[in-house]
Amino acid sequence: MSNNNFTKAPVAVGACLTKVITNIRDQSGHKSKDNYVGGGHAKIICTISRQAWMSPIEATENLSLIAESFNVTNQTGLTPKQILAQRDKLLDAFKVICEADEADLIGVSDPAIRGILYAAIRIARAAIAETEGQS
Repeated sequence: MSNNNFTKAPVAVGACLTKVITNIRDQSGHKSKDNYVGGGHAKIICTISRQAWMSPIEATENLSLIAESFNVTNQTGLTPKQILAQRDKLLDAFKVICEADEADLIGVSDPAIRGILYAAIRIARAAIAETEGQS
């Protein structure tokens, strides 16, 4: 998926709850030429078939997840896999920051800088806890 050859448009779960479709209107409320296929019909991004084993709620949740992933990719320019890789790198960086403890900061002579460093460590620890589900 590195070629970025996917539809560049916001998407939503269609009213029939079996399709993820483009939003055929732009921010001004006008029909977007790129997002519909004649007759005012939205482009279908994907369709799921509600098999006997899939409840309507599960089908709708699956479509919502697909739509959200699609929209986040369009907003960020990154695929979910790329976002996960960035998250992991940031988490590792925060963990390195948190390896410093109060004893390491005692040697910092400027109390303002020491305060900023303490605050940065607290923020990093809170972000780690939230990310790892410990908040």
